[in-house]
Amino acid sequence: MLALGVMGLEYHYFYSLTPRVFSNISDGYAQRVEAEMQTSWIQTRKMMYAFLRPHLKNRNATEQDLFLFPWENDPKQADEDDIEIETAEQAEQFRLQQVEFWENLDKKRKNKK
Repeated sequence: MLALGVMGLEYHYFYSLTPRVFSNISDGYAQRVEAEMQTSWIQTRKMMYAFLRPHLKNRNATEQDLFLFPWENDPKQADEDDIEIETAEQAEQFRLQQVEFWENLDKKRKNKK
């Protein structure tokens, strides 16, 4: 189980969480793991660059010239999971959808009690 095993949450703490709070905790955990992974790869690339630097023909080559990570692509290029919001109306519509989603979850939880 993700919460009790990988994330290391205590049994009673996990069962005291609402779905919304657990979602926030798991999203934060995933972001931390992603950041640690990216840091590790960047360190590896720095070492590779340091080892190869004396042997490069192009002395002006940067680390990114040797190896570009997927998360370093053009920032204008959106990920598949990103939501594009161009207008205030779209932003408000998205906000209302999120409110409705979480209210429905809260209602289902109250009905189970």
